[in-house]
Amino acid sequence: MRWIGLLIIGLIASCNQQPPAPPSMALYPGRAARGELVTVSLKGLYADGATVWVGGLKAAVRFKNEQTLVVAVPKDVQAGPQEVRVESGRQMAVGTLEVLGGVVPGQLIVTLKPGVNRDEATRQLQALGYRIIAPFQALGGNPSEKDNPCSGELATLDAGGKPLGQALAELEALDIVYRPDPQTDWGFDAVDYLGAIGVPAAQSRGRSGKGTTIAVIDTGVNSHPDLEGRLLSGYDFVEDDAVPQDDFVNPANQTPLHGTPIAVLAAGAKSGVAPRAQVLPIKVCGKGGQCLASWVVKGVCYAISNAERKTLVLNLSLGGDTPVSVLEAILKFAVTKNVLVVAAGGNQGPDIRDGSFFRAAPRHYPAAYSLGMKQDDGLVAVAALGFNSNTSTWEPAPFSTRGVNITYLDIAAPGQDIQLGGFTYQGTSFATPLVAGGLALWREANPTLTPAEIEAKLKSQATALPYATNEVGKGMLNLSSQP
Repeated sequence: MRWIGLLIIGLIASCNQQPPAPPSMALYPGRAARGELVTVSLKGLYADGATVWVGGLKAAVRFKNEQTLVVAVPKDVQAGPQEVRVESGRQMAVGTLEVLGGVVPGQLIVTLKPGVNRDEATRQLQALGYRIIAPFQALGGNPSEKDNPCSGELATLDAGGKPLGQALAELEALDIVYRPDPQTDWGFDAVDYLGAIGVPAAQSRGRSGKGTTIAVIDTGVNSHPDLEGRLLSGYDFVEDDAVPQDDFVNPANQTPLHGTPIAVLAAGAKSGVAPRAQVLPIKVCGKGGQCLASWVVKGVCYAISNAERKTLVLNLSLGGDTPVSVLEAILKFAVTKNVLVVAAGGNQGPDIRDGSFFRAAPRHYPAAYSLGMKQDDGLVAVAALGFNSNTSTWEPAPFSTRGVNITYLDIAAPGQDIQLGGFTYQGTSFATPLVAGGLALWREANPTLTPAEIEAKLKSQATALPYATNEVGKGMLNLSSQP
Protein backbone atom coordinates (compact mmCIF):
# COMPACT_ATOMS: atom_id res chain seq x y z
CA MET A 1 0.00 0.00 0.00
CA ARG A 2 3.01 2.23 0.41
CA TRP A 3 3.21 2.76 -3.35
CA ILE A 4 -0.37 4.10 -3.34
CA GLY A 5 0.60 6.73 -0.75
CA LEU A 6 3.63 7.74 -2.79
CA LEU A 7 1.46 7.98 -5.89
CA ILE A 8 -1.03 10.22 -4.08
CA ILE A 9 1.77 12.44 -2.80
CA GLY A 10 3.20 12.67 -6.32
CA LEU A 11 -0.18 13.58 -7.76
CA ILE A 12 -0.67 16.28 -5.12
CA ALA A 13 2.79 17.69 -5.83
CA SER A 14 2.15 17.77 -9.56
CA CYS A 15 -1.17 19.56 -8.99
CA ASN A 16 0.61 22.23 -6.93
CA GLN A 17 3.16 22.96 -9.61
CA GLN A 18 2.77 26.41 -11.16
CA PRO A 19 2.76 26.69 -14.95
CA PRO A 20 6.00 28.11 -16.33
CA ALA A 21 6.12 31.89 -16.58
CA PRO A 22 5.67 33.23 -20.11
CA PRO A 23 8.80 34.46 -21.88
CA SER A 24 9.79 38.01 -20.99
CA MET A 25 12.42 40.59 -21.87
CA ALA A 26 14.34 43.55 -20.52
CA LEU A 27 15.51 46.36 -22.80
CA TYR A 28 18.59 48.52 -22.42
CA PRO A 29 18.32 51.38 -22.92
CA GLY A 30 14.58 51.90 -22.54
CA ARG A 31 14.69 54.94 -24.84
CA ALA A 32 16.57 55.06 -28.13
CA ALA A 33 16.68 57.04 -31.36
CA ARG A 34 16.18 55.49 -34.76
CA GLY A 35 19.28 53.59 -35.87
CA GLU A 36 20.64 53.20 -32.33
CA LEU A 37 21.37 49.79 -30.79
CA VAL A 38 19.24 48.24 -28.06
CA THR A 39 20.14 45.16 -26.01
CA VAL A 40 17.28 42.70 -25.54
CA SER A 41 17.82 40.34 -22.59
CA LEU A 42 15.47 37.36 -22.83
CA LYS A 43 14.06 35.11 -20.14
CA GLY A 44 12.35 31.84 -21.05
CA LEU A 45 13.21 32.26 -24.73
CA TYR A 46 16.33 31.50 -26.73
CA ALA A 47 17.78 34.04 -29.14
CA ASP A 48 18.89 31.54 -31.75
CA GLY A 49 16.61 31.82 -34.76
CA ALA A 50 14.58 34.63 -33.21
CA THR A 51 13.03 37.48 -35.20
CA VAL A 52 12.69 40.94 -33.65
CA TRP A 53 10.01 43.50 -34.50
CA VAL A 54 9.93 47.10 -33.30
CA GLY A 55 6.71 49.01 -33.89
CA GLY A 56 5.66 46.44 -36.48
CA LEU A 57 8.90 46.75 -38.46
CA LYS A 58 11.54 44.05 -38.60
CA ALA A 59 14.70 45.06 -36.72
CA ALA A 60 18.20 44.06 -37.83
CA VAL A 61 20.01 41.83 -35.32
CA ARG A 62 23.61 42.99 -34.87
CA PHE A 63 24.66 40.46 -32.21
CA LYS A 64 23.21 37.49 -30.37
CA ASN A 65 24.13 34.80 -27.90
CA GLU A 66 22.03 32.32 -25.95
CA GLN A 67 19.51 34.76 -24.43
CA THR A 68 20.70 38.17 -25.60
CA LEU A 69 20.06 40.10 -28.79
CA VAL A 70 21.44 43.46 -29.88
CA VAL A 71 19.17 45.07 -32.46
CA ALA A 72 19.11 48.34 -34.39
CA VAL A 73 16.00 50.50 -34.05
CA PRO A 74 14.46 50.60 -37.56
CA LYS A 75 14.99 53.88 -39.40
CA ASP A 76 11.32 54.15 -40.41
CA VAL A 77 9.70 53.24 -37.10
CA GLN A 78 7.24 55.71 -35.64
CA ALA A 79 8.28 57.73 -32.59
CA GLY A 80 6.78 57.19 -29.15
CA PRO A 81 6.14 53.98 -27.19
CA GLN A 82 6.54 51.05 -29.58
CA GLU A 83 6.02 47.36 -29.02
CA VAL A 84 9.15 45.21 -29.21
CA ARG A 85 8.29 41.62 -30.10
CA VAL A 86 10.74 38.72 -30.20
CA GLU A 87 9.46 35.57 -31.91
CA SER A 88 11.19 32.20 -31.80
CA GLY A 89 9.23 29.22 -33.04
CA ARG A 90 5.91 29.26 -31.23
CA GLN A 91 7.21 31.37 -28.38
CA MET A 92 7.10 35.14 -28.09
CA ALA A 93 8.25 37.85 -25.66
CA VAL A 94 6.94 41.41 -25.70
CA GLY A 95 8.28 44.69 -24.33
CA THR A 96 8.02 48.44 -24.95
CA LEU A 97 10.69 50.81 -26.26
CA GLU A 98 10.38 54.60 -26.25
CA VAL A 99 11.54 55.58 -29.73
CA LEU A 100 12.95 59.11 -29.92
CA GLY A 101 11.65 60.97 -32.95
CA GLY A 102 11.97 64.71 -33.48
CA VAL A 103 15.13 65.43 -31.50
CA VAL A 104 18.26 67.53 -31.93
CA PRO A 105 21.03 65.01 -32.73
CA GLY A 106 23.59 64.63 -29.96
CA GLN A 107 21.88 66.98 -27.49
CA LEU A 108 20.26 66.37 -24.11
CA ILE A 109 18.68 68.45 -21.39
CA VAL A 110 19.27 67.66 -17.73
CA THR A 111 17.20 68.90 -14.81
CA LEU A 112 18.84 68.70 -11.39
CA LYS A 113 17.13 67.74 -8.18
CA PRO A 114 16.33 70.78 -6.01
CA GLY A 115 19.29 71.82 -3.89
CA VAL A 116 21.99 70.13 -6.01
CA ASN A 117 25.08 72.31 -6.43
CA ARG A 118 25.53 73.27 -10.10
CA ASP A 119 29.34 73.24 -9.88
CA GLU A 120 29.37 69.70 -8.49
CA ALA A 121 26.87 68.64 -11.15
CA THR A 122 29.02 70.15 -13.89
CA ARG A 123 32.08 68.33 -12.56
CA GLN A 124 30.29 64.96 -12.54
CA LEU A 125 28.87 65.43 -16.02
CA GLN A 126 32.18 66.50 -17.52
CA ALA A 127 33.90 63.52 -15.90
CA LEU A 128 31.48 61.28 -17.81
CA GLY A 129 32.36 62.96 -21.10
CA TYR A 130 29.45 65.38 -21.45
CA ARG A 131 29.99 68.96 -22.58
CA ILE A 132 27.84 71.77 -21.25
CA ILE A 133 26.33 73.68 -24.19
CA ALA A 134 24.05 75.95 -22.16
CA PRO A 135 25.02 76.24 -18.47
CA PHE A 136 22.75 75.39 -15.57
CA GLN A 137 20.03 77.97 -15.06
CA ALA A 138 17.48 78.11 -12.27
CA LEU A 139 13.96 77.35 -13.48
CA GLY A 140 12.44 79.92 -11.15
CA GLY A 141 10.59 77.68 -8.73
CA ASN A 142 10.50 78.25 -4.98
CA PRO A 143 13.35 76.17 -3.44
CA SER A 144 11.13 75.39 -0.46
CA GLU A 145 8.74 73.47 -2.74
CA LYS A 146 10.66 70.22 -2.86
CA ASP A 147 7.97 68.58 -5.01
CA ASN A 148 8.18 71.35 -7.63
CA PRO A 149 10.30 70.25 -10.62
CA CYS A 150 10.87 73.95 -11.36
CA SER A 151 12.83 74.26 -8.10
CA GLY A 152 15.85 72.67 -9.78
CA GLU A 153 18.19 73.89 -12.53
CA LEU A 154 18.40 72.94 -16.20
CA ALA A 155 21.33 72.69 -18.60
CA THR A 156 21.77 71.59 -22.21
CA LEU A 157 24.46 68.98 -22.86
CA ASP A 158 26.38 67.61 -25.80
CA ALA A 159 26.26 63.81 -25.54
CA GLY A 160 29.95 63.53 -26.36
CA GLY A 161 29.40 61.09 -29.20
CA LYS A 162 27.34 58.66 -27.14
CA PRO A 163 24.06 57.35 -28.56
CA LEU A 164 21.18 59.31 -27.07
CA GLY A 165 19.57 56.24 -25.52
CA GLN A 166 22.80 55.21 -23.79
CA ALA A 167 23.40 58.75 -22.56
CA LEU A 168 19.87 59.04 -21.15
CA ALA A 169 20.21 55.74 -19.30
CA GLU A 170 23.59 56.79 -17.91
CA LEU A 171 22.23 60.13 -16.70
CA GLU A 172 19.15 58.52 -15.14
CA ALA A 173 21.47 56.56 -12.87
CA LEU A 174 23.04 59.72 -11.39
CA ASP A 175 21.72 60.65 -7.96
CA ILE A 176 21.97 64.38 -8.72
CA VAL A 177 19.69 64.23 -11.77
CA TYR A 178 15.92 64.71 -11.49
CA ARG A 179 15.15 63.98 -15.15
CA PRO A 180 17.30 63.65 -18.28
CA ASP A 181 15.57 64.13 -21.62
CA PRO A 182 16.41 64.43 -25.30
CA GLN A 183 16.49 67.96 -26.69
CA THR A 184 13.24 67.59 -28.58
CA ASP A 185 12.56 69.77 -31.59
CA TRP A 186 8.85 70.46 -31.34
CA GLY A 187 6.84 72.80 -33.52
CA PHE A 188 3.28 73.53 -34.65
CA ASP A 189 2.83 70.98 -37.48
CA ALA A 190 1.95 73.62 -39.21
CA VAL A 191 -15.77 80.59 -40.01
CA ASP A 192 -17.79 82.07 -37.36
CA TYR A 193 -15.81 80.20 -34.76
CA LEU A 194 -17.02 82.25 -31.79
CA GLY A 195 -20.67 81.78 -32.64
CA ALA A 196 -20.16 78.08 -33.28
CA ILE A 197 -18.93 77.47 -29.73
CA GLY A 198 -21.44 79.70 -27.96
CA VAL A 199 -19.21 82.64 -27.01
CA PRO A 200 -21.84 85.37 -27.61
CA ALA A 201 -24.22 83.59 -25.23
CA ALA A 202 -21.50 83.21 -22.60
CA GLN A 203 -20.58 86.88 -22.84
CA SER A 204 -24.25 87.88 -22.61
CA ARG A 205 -24.27 86.15 -19.22
CA GLY A 206 -21.37 88.34 -18.12
CA ARG A 207 -18.60 85.81 -18.63
CA SER A 208 -15.36 87.47 -19.74
CA GLY A 209 -12.43 85.69 -18.08
CA LYS A 210 -11.95 88.60 -15.68
CA GLY A 211 -9.37 87.79 -13.00
CA THR A 212 -7.68 85.05 -15.01
CA THR A 213 -4.36 84.92 -16.86
CA ILE A 214 -3.73 82.93 -20.03
CA ALA A 215 -0.05 82.11 -20.55
CA VAL A 216 0.61 81.87 -24.29
CA ILE A 217 3.70 79.65 -24.44
CA ASP A 218 4.55 80.04 -28.08
CA THR A 219 6.43 82.31 -30.53
CA GLY A 220 5.83 85.43 -28.46
CA VAL A 221 2.98 87.93 -28.63
CA ASN A 222 3.07 91.35 -30.28
CA SER A 223 1.04 94.33 -29.15
CA HIS A 224 -2.44 94.21 -30.66
CA PRO A 225 -5.54 96.43 -30.36
CA ASP A 226 -7.57 93.42 -29.25
CA LEU A 227 -5.20 92.90 -26.30
CA GLU A 228 -4.77 96.53 -25.26
CA GLY A 229 -4.22 96.98 -21.53
CA ARG A 230 -4.12 93.24 -20.83
CA LEU A 231 -0.80 92.12 -22.35
CA LEU A 232 1.58 91.52 -19.45
CA SER A 233 5.37 91.64 -19.47
CA GLY A 234 6.74 88.22 -20.30
CA TYR A 235 10.01 86.63 -21.36
CA ASP A 236 11.81 85.37 -24.46
CA PHE A 237 13.67 82.12 -23.76
CA VAL A 238 14.88 81.90 -27.36
CA GLU A 239 16.90 85.13 -27.22
CA ASP A 240 17.05 85.16 -23.39
CA ASP A 241 15.63 88.63 -22.95
CA ALA A 242 12.47 90.30 -21.69
CA VAL A 243 11.08 91.15 -25.15
CA PRO A 244 8.94 88.19 -26.34
CA GLN A 245 8.21 89.51 -29.84
CA ASP A 246 6.42 87.28 -32.32
CA ASP A 247 8.57 87.06 -35.48
CA PHE A 248 7.29 83.71 -36.72
CA VAL A 249 6.64 83.21 -40.44
CA ASN A 250 5.07 79.95 -41.59
CA PRO A 251 7.62 78.48 -44.06
CA ALA A 252 4.86 76.58 -45.89
CA ASN A 253 2.74 79.58 -46.89
CA GLN A 254 4.55 82.67 -45.53
CA THR A 255 1.65 83.48 -43.18
CA PRO A 256 3.09 85.67 -40.40
CA LEU A 257 2.75 85.25 -36.64
CA HIS A 258 1.66 82.35 -34.47
CA GLY A 259 1.59 83.31 -30.80
CA THR A 260 -0.12 86.63 -31.52
CA PRO A 261 -3.22 85.19 -33.24
CA ILE A 262 -3.37 82.50 -30.57
CA ALA A 263 -3.46 85.19 -27.87
CA VAL A 264 -6.18 87.05 -29.78
CA LEU A 265 -8.29 83.91 -30.18
CA ALA A 266 -8.02 83.17 -26.47
CA ALA A 267 -8.46 86.67 -25.07
CA GLY A 268 -9.07 89.23 -27.82
CA ALA A 269 -11.59 91.96 -27.03
CA LYS A 270 -13.40 91.42 -30.35
CA SER A 271 -12.06 88.14 -31.68
CA GLY A 272 -11.46 86.14 -28.51
CA VAL A 273 -13.33 83.94 -26.06
CA ALA A 274 -12.22 85.60 -22.79
CA PRO A 275 -12.03 89.36 -23.56
CA ARG A 276 -11.05 90.44 -20.04
CA ALA A 277 -8.43 87.79 -19.31
CA GLN A 278 -4.82 88.91 -19.08
CA VAL A 279 -2.24 87.45 -21.45
CA LEU A 280 1.22 86.40 -20.28
CA PRO A 281 3.47 86.15 -23.38
CA ILE A 282 6.27 83.58 -23.14
CA LYS A 283 8.43 82.94 -26.18
CA VAL A 284 9.76 79.39 -26.47
CA CYS A 285 9.72 78.98 -30.27
CA GLY A 286 11.94 80.66 -32.87
CA LYS A 287 10.93 82.43 -36.05
CA GLY A 288 11.05 79.17 -38.02
CA GLY A 289 8.81 77.34 -35.55
CA GLN A 290 11.53 75.46 -33.67
CA CYS A 291 10.48 74.90 -30.04
CA LEU A 292 13.39 73.27 -28.20
CA ALA A 293 12.54 71.26 -25.10
CA SER A 294 14.85 73.39 -22.95
CA TRP A 295 12.99 76.55 -23.99
CA VAL A 296 9.56 74.99 -23.41
CA VAL A 297 10.50 73.70 -19.95
CA LYS A 298 11.84 77.10 -18.93
CA GLY A 299 8.75 78.80 -20.32
CA VAL A 300 6.29 76.64 -18.41
CA CYS A 301 8.29 77.06 -15.21
CA TYR A 302 8.29 80.83 -15.77
CA ALA A 303 4.51 80.84 -16.09
CA ILE A 304 3.78 78.86 -12.94
CA SER A 305 6.38 80.85 -11.00
CA ASN A 306 5.27 84.34 -12.10
CA ALA A 307 1.47 84.17 -12.16
CA GLU A 308 -1.23 83.40 -9.62
CA ARG A 309 -1.56 79.67 -10.09
CA LYS A 310 -5.23 79.28 -9.20
CA THR A 311 -6.22 81.76 -11.92
CA LEU A 312 -3.69 80.59 -14.54
CA VAL A 313 -4.38 78.82 -17.84
CA LEU A 314 -1.41 77.39 -19.78
CA ASN A 315 -1.91 77.38 -23.57
CA LEU A 316 0.44 74.95 -25.33
CA SER A 317 -0.22 75.20 -29.07
CA LEU A 318 2.91 73.19 -29.86
CA GLY A 319 4.32 69.73 -29.54
CA GLY A 320 5.95 66.77 -31.21
CA ASP A 321 6.25 63.00 -31.31
CA THR A 322 8.82 62.59 -28.51
CA PRO A 323 7.82 63.12 -24.86
CA VAL A 324 9.89 65.14 -22.38
CA SER A 325 9.57 63.54 -18.96
CA VAL A 326 10.52 66.60 -16.94
CA LEU A 327 7.81 68.64 -18.69
CA GLU A 328 5.26 65.96 -17.85
CA ALA A 329 6.33 66.16 -14.20
CA ILE A 330 6.09 69.97 -14.25
CA LEU A 331 2.58 69.86 -15.73
CA LYS A 332 1.52 67.29 -13.12
CA PHE A 333 2.80 69.61 -10.41
CA ALA A 334 1.04 72.59 -11.98
CA VAL A 335 -2.30 70.77 -12.05
CA THR A 336 -1.97 69.90 -8.35
CA LYS A 337 -1.62 73.65 -7.75
CA ASN A 338 -4.89 74.33 -9.65
CA VAL A 339 -3.30 75.49 -12.90
CA LEU A 340 -5.44 74.73 -15.97
CA VAL A 341 -3.57 73.22 -18.94
CA VAL A 342 -4.67 72.94 -22.57
CA ALA A 343 -2.60 71.49 -25.42
CA ALA A 344 -2.92 71.01 -29.17
CA GLY A 345 -3.76 67.44 -30.18
CA GLY A 346 -1.51 67.42 -33.28
CA ASN A 347 -1.69 67.94 -37.04
CA GLN A 348 -0.68 64.50 -38.35
CA GLY A 349 -4.09 63.53 -39.72
CA PRO A 350 -5.71 60.08 -39.49
CA ASP A 351 -4.29 56.58 -39.52
CA ILE A 352 -3.12 55.49 -42.98
CA ARG A 353 -4.67 52.35 -44.49
CA ASP A 354 -3.81 51.12 -47.97
CA GLY A 355 -4.60 47.48 -48.59
CA SER A 356 -2.52 45.46 -46.17
CA PHE A 357 -0.44 48.51 -45.21
CA PHE A 358 -1.39 50.25 -41.97
CA ARG A 359 0.31 53.07 -40.12
CA ALA A 360 -1.17 54.57 -37.00
CA ALA A 361 -1.15 58.33 -36.50
CA PRO A 362 1.57 59.27 -33.99
CA ARG A 363 0.82 60.52 -30.50
CA HIS A 364 1.44 64.22 -29.97
CA TYR A 365 3.09 65.54 -26.80
CA PRO A 366 2.40 67.30 -24.46
CA ALA A 367 -1.27 66.65 -25.33
CA ALA A 368 -0.74 62.88 -24.97
CA TYR A 369 0.62 63.08 -21.44
CA SER A 370 -1.50 61.31 -18.85
CA LEU A 371 -1.36 63.43 -15.70
CA GLY A 372 -3.66 61.24 -13.64
CA MET A 373 -5.34 57.87 -13.32
CA LYS A 374 -8.40 58.89 -15.33
CA GLN A 375 -9.23 60.81 -18.48
CA ASP A 376 -10.28 63.96 -16.58
CA ASP A 377 -6.75 64.63 -15.33
CA GLY A 378 -6.63 68.41 -15.72
CA LEU A 379 -4.83 68.48 -19.07
CA VAL A 380 -7.26 69.19 -21.92
CA ALA A 381 -6.15 67.85 -25.33
CA VAL A 382 -7.79 69.55 -28.30
CA ALA A 383 -8.73 68.29 -31.78
CA ALA A 384 -9.50 70.64 -34.68
CA LEU A 385 -12.78 70.89 -36.58
CA GLY A 386 -13.56 72.27 -40.02
CA PHE A 387 -16.93 73.43 -41.34
CA ASN A 388 -18.29 71.46 -44.29
CA SER A 389 -20.33 73.98 -46.27
CA ASN A 390 -21.86 71.24 -48.42
CA THR A 391 -23.49 69.54 -45.45
CA SER A 392 -23.49 72.53 -43.05
CA THR A 393 -21.84 70.38 -40.40
CA TRP A 394 -18.67 70.41 -38.33
CA GLU A 395 -16.29 67.52 -38.89
CA PRO A 396 -12.70 66.60 -38.01
CA ALA A 397 -10.30 68.82 -39.93
CA PRO A 398 -8.28 66.78 -42.46
CA PHE A 399 -5.02 67.49 -40.63
CA SER A 400 -6.28 66.88 -37.06
CA THR A 401 -4.49 63.89 -35.50
CA ARG A 402 -6.83 60.96 -34.85
CA GLY A 403 -6.76 57.18 -34.87
CA VAL A 404 -6.40 53.96 -32.91
CA ASN A 405 -3.56 55.23 -30.71
CA ILE A 406 -5.02 58.70 -30.14
CA THR A 407 -6.79 57.92 -26.88
CA TYR A 408 -6.06 61.24 -25.22
CA LEU A 409 -8.34 63.70 -27.04
CA ASP A 410 -10.76 65.48 -24.72
CA ILE A 411 -12.63 68.02 -26.83
CA ALA A 412 -12.66 69.64 -30.28
CA ALA A 413 -12.94 73.23 -31.48
CA PRO A 414 -12.86 75.08 -34.82
CA GLY A 415 -9.32 75.08 -36.20
CA GLN A 416 -9.63 75.39 -39.97
CA ASP A 417 -9.96 78.56 -42.06
CA ILE A 418 -9.73 80.89 -39.04
CA GLN A 419 -9.70 84.47 -40.39
CA LEU A 420 -7.69 87.05 -38.42
CA GLY A 421 -6.04 90.27 -39.56
CA GLY A 422 -6.41 89.44 -43.24
CA PHE A 423 -4.73 86.05 -42.87
CA THR A 424 -6.11 82.53 -42.72
CA TYR A 425 -4.90 80.22 -39.96
CA GLN A 426 -5.45 76.53 -39.47
CA GLY A 427 -4.23 73.79 -37.19
CA THR A 428 -4.95 72.34 -33.78
CA SER A 429 -2.74 75.22 -32.61
CA PHE A 430 -5.63 77.58 -33.35
CA ALA A 431 -8.37 75.36 -31.92
CA THR A 432 -6.48 75.19 -28.62
CA PRO A 433 -6.74 78.89 -27.60
CA LEU A 434 -10.51 78.77 -28.05
CA VAL A 435 -10.54 76.08 -25.38
CA ALA A 436 -8.04 78.05 -23.28
CA GLY A 437 -10.43 80.99 -23.35
CA GLY A 438 -13.27 78.65 -22.43
CA LEU A 439 -11.30 77.36 -19.46
CA ALA A 440 -10.74 80.97 -18.35
CA LEU A 441 -14.53 81.48 -18.35
CA TRP A 442 -15.03 78.31 -16.33
CA ARG A 443 -12.34 79.38 -13.83
CA GLU A 444 -13.90 82.84 -13.50
CA ALA A 445 -17.24 81.22 -12.64
CA ASN A 446 -15.80 78.46 -10.42
CA PRO A 447 -12.75 79.75 -8.51
CA THR A 448 -12.61 76.80 -6.10
CA LEU A 449 -12.94 73.84 -8.48
CA THR A 450 -9.95 71.65 -9.30
CA PRO A 451 -8.64 71.44 -12.88
CA ALA A 452 -10.07 67.92 -13.18
CA GLU A 453 -13.50 69.13 -12.06
CA ILE A 454 -13.44 72.02 -14.53
CA GLU A 455 -12.34 69.69 -17.32
CA ALA A 456 -15.22 67.33 -16.54
CA LYS A 457 -17.73 70.20 -16.61
CA LEU A 458 -16.28 71.59 -19.84
CA LYS A 459 -16.62 68.20 -21.52
CA SER A 460 -20.10 67.56 -20.13
CA GLN A 461 -21.36 70.60 -22.07
CA ALA A 462 -19.72 69.64 -25.38
CA THR A 463 -21.90 69.37 -28.47
CA ALA A 464 -22.02 65.72 -29.50
CA LEU A 465 -20.66 64.94 -32.96
CA PRO A 466 -21.08 61.70 -34.97
CA TYR A 467 -17.42 60.77 -34.59
CA ALA A 468 -15.40 58.59 -32.23
CA THR A 469 -13.69 59.97 -29.12
CA ASN A 470 -10.31 59.24 -30.70
CA GLU A 471 -11.27 61.77 -33.39
CA VAL A 472 -13.05 64.59 -31.51
CA GLY A 473 -12.99 63.70 -27.82
CA LYS A 474 -16.36 64.39 -26.19
CA GLY A 475 -17.41 66.69 -29.03
CA MET A 476 -17.29 70.40 -29.89
CA LEU A 477 -16.63 73.06 -27.27
CA ASN A 478 -19.95 74.59 -26.22
CA LEU A 479 -20.19 77.64 -23.96
CA SER A 480 -23.76 78.56 -24.88
CA SER A 481 -25.41 77.56 -21.59
CA GLN A 482 -22.57 77.20 -19.08
CA PRO A 483 -20.57 78.50 -17.28
